Formats: sequence, C-alpha cells, structure tokens
Amino acid sequence: MTVAAQSTQPTLTAFAGPILAQRPRVLLPGLLPADPGLERYRVRPGAVTALQLGTGDELAVIDVEGRQRGELTVFGSDGEDYRALGASADTAATVVRALAGQLAPSPVGQPSRPGTVWTGAAVASTLAARGLNPAQARAVALFGEWSPASTRVSFVAQQPVTCVVAAPGGLMSVDEHNPPSDLLIEVRRAANAAGSADGGRLEPELPPPLADPLLDLRVDKATAMAYEVKAGQFIQVIDVEGRQCSDFLAFNARRLADGAERGLDATTTRNLTGNAYPQPGLFGKFFDQDMRPLVEVVRDTVGRHDTFALACNAKYYEDMGYPGHPTASPNAAAGRPSISSTTHSSTRLISFSSTSHGHSRAITFCSAP
Repeated sequence: MTVAAQSTQPTLTAFAGPILAQRPRVLLPGLLPADPGLERYRVRPGAVTALQLGTGDELAVIDVEGRQRGELTVFGSDGEDYRALGASADTAATVVRALAGQLAPSPVGQPSRPGTVWTGAAVASTLAARGLNPAQARAVALFGEWSPASTRVSFVAQQPVTCVVAAPGGLMSVDEHNPPSDLLIEVRRAANAAGSADGGRLEPELPPPLADPLLDLRVDKATAMAYEVKAGQFIQVIDVEGRQCSDFLAFNARRLADGAERGLDATTTRNLTGNAYPQPGLFGKFFDQDMRPLVEVVRDTVGRHDTFALACNAKYYEDMGYPGHPTASPNAAAGRPSISSTTHSSTRLISFSSTSHGHSRAITFCSAP
C-alpha cells in the first residue's frame, strides 16, 4: 500500500510572488499499491510463464532490469494465432523448442495455470496437448540486447487465447556483463473495465495436493488456527489470492506437552544453514532453539520470505497509528491455548511473504521426524 499525505498549510507569500505549499508526499515509498484489477506474474530466465486471456484482456510484458530478451508465443484452439493480439511471429521460440527435447507424458490432474512450477517436460507436454507443436513453435521477439530498463510492450486480446512468455537465458560467461533477469507480466481483465465487483480476476485455482488431504483448513484474515501434524506428513500453506503474508509457527509437540515452548527459531536456523531462510534442498530445514529440526521445505513457489522481523505486535501498530489492531501474538495464543503468547509482547516466527497478485502461491513442508 502506498500512502500519500497532502499538506494543508496556508499559501506562503514572498517577493517572487505567491508560492503554494501544497505538495503530495509519499510516506511509504517502494511499496506496490494494491490494485484488485491487476494481475502480476514473473518469468524466470530460461523458463516460461503461460496464462489464458479472454476477449478484451490486456497483456503487458515489462523488461524490469533492461537488456533481457523475451519471446511471446500465442495460440488458440487451431494452433498459433498471433492476429488475436494484433502481432506477427518474427522469430523462433527458442525456450519452448528447448523444452520440446524433454517431452514427457503430461502431468495428470494439474490444471494449466500461472503459478505452478513444472519441469520442462511437463510444460512441453501440456502445450502439445493444447494444440501447440513445441518443436516448431514461433514467437514474437520482445526487447533486445540494449533495451532500457522498464521497457514495456502491451497487447489486447481480440479473442480467447493462451499466451506463453519466455525469457531466454543461461549461464553467463565470465567475460560478459549482462546476466539474464526476470520479465514481469501484468494482466488487466476486460471484466474489470466493465465494473466487475471482483476486479475481473479469474477464480483462483489452488495448487494440486501432494496426496489426499487429511485436513483442509481456511484461516480467515486476522485470525489464527492450530493443528497437529505427525512426523513425515506434509503441510501446504497457500496464499489463495496473492499479496498476503502468513505468520507460521511450529512447536515440538512433546516439549509443548511438558510445558516447554520450543518453536521455530530464525536465528538458530540461519546459523545452522548459512542462509537467510531455508530453501528446498540440502539446507531446507527449520530448527528450534535446541537445534532440533522441526519442518523441512520441500517446495516453495514464492522464494522470498522474512525471517528477521518479529511477528506483528501491538507496539508496531500503535507506533503506526493503529491502536487495538489485531496482531499475530494474541492470535497464536487464541489458536492454541497451550501456547503462552499472551504473556509475551512479541512472538518469534517465520513470515511467509507473497508479492504476486492474482494467483495462488504455496510453500510446502515435510514435518521432521
């Protein structure tokens, strides 16, 4: 949220004439304003992001850092169709064609939607099932070697199509000075322009579960909920609509039953892993104060989280001018009475962040034995 304040001081008079003292001032710079009608997606270097457009939807691709090539492949029910965006293919879709060499059976039960992390084989197979020949795919060339930062190109769909945006890139040679970078996609739905109450966004599709869920909980805003997990079971924390932080706590059940709170400890975890926060792989575990692993990250489609700040607390909101605002510490205690967070002014936890707007993101854990 970007907050602006406008001065109401009277007009100042000087020798040069009247000077207006009214000037908008940004109080929290750098934060993206919440826009319910805008969807944002990222395209990683060497990868593709696919999304569906309806008639009248606007697609914008942005070269955020500059000098990053892009490729846009468009196809409908009868194959490639660039006229639907008022464009024409002028180059080979190098990234999509590279995926064709990894062709494999299409994943079962996984909808084709933004936000899902797939292997190259799964992407190529899914595109082929939708009528695109990945091995012969063409594309509209976007940007170039010397495109300035924040360069933007926009299209409006004349009919329903599927768009695949790719960011070519690979390992950079030691004598080069242009590492591959992300591209940003912005989508505005035509339904929003028509005054849709939900901002014109598509109904969020949740990521497919890793197995048949044993428990499915929805945590309402400004609330908390507790649940027990056995060793070896999986936990998926899903940001359904995007741009929603979640405060995650986990405690050793045996120690908690004995009256000792031994929960996730960010300082211990950073010390043992050498990273700001765990990521899937060798250093993927969260530890408690006793240096015992509690959970392990096995999949993360967000990638950036806050493990340094405390949970939101009463003093933080009071200093911001919102006394009495709901905070995480009392919420955690309300979710499980055996947690004595009500006796603390602050709570240590892991805050999972999601800056993507318009589609689901998830982080998946496996509880450590």
